[in-house]
Amino acid sequence: MVRDTLRCTCKSYMHSGWVCSHVIASLKLLKKLDLELATEVIQARRSPGRPRAPVGARQQEPASTNFWDPDRLEALLTKEPYTPLQWAFITQVDVQKEGQASTFREDRIGTVGGVRLSEEDGVFEWSVAFVHGDVQYYQVDDLVPGLIRAHEQRNI
Repeated sequence: MVRDTLRCTCKSYMHSGWVCSHVIASLKLLKKLDLELATEVIQARRSPGRPRAPVGARQQEPASTNFWDPDRLEALLTKEPYTPLQWAFITQVDVQKEGQASTFREDRIGTVGGVRLSEEDGVFEWSVAFVHGDVQYYQVDDLVPGLIRAHEQRNI
C-alpha cells in the first residue's frame, strides 16, 4: 500500500528501494496511514550486518555477485548440496505424438526433492519430481541450467 501511494526521489530510496521516513511522515499527515497501528504490527528491525556503501551512478556490479551465474551456482551446489531443495526446475524435452513423425519441444516443470551421493561417480545427484509423476536424477552440470531456466520463467 505504502509503496504504491507515494514514490520518492531521494538518494536513499534510489539506492536501497526501501520506503523513506519522509514518505511515511507524509502519509501520516495525509491521514492515509495509521502509524500507531503500523508500529504495533510491524517490527522495527534493520537487516543484519553492515549496510552497503553507496556507489556511484555509473558503477556496475561485478558479474560474480549475480546469484544465478552458472559458475557461481555450480560452486554453491557442490559446496552446499541441500541448497536447491524445493526449488523449481524446468527442462525441455522432445515429444512425439502417437502416429506422427514430427516432434515438438515441451517444457517439463518439476521440483527438486532430494540429493544423494552417486554410487558410480562419487558426485551429488539431485532428484527432480515432475508434475507428470516421473522422477529423474540430475548431476550439477544438468541441474544448473534447469534451475536458471525456472528462475528466468518466473521473472518474465
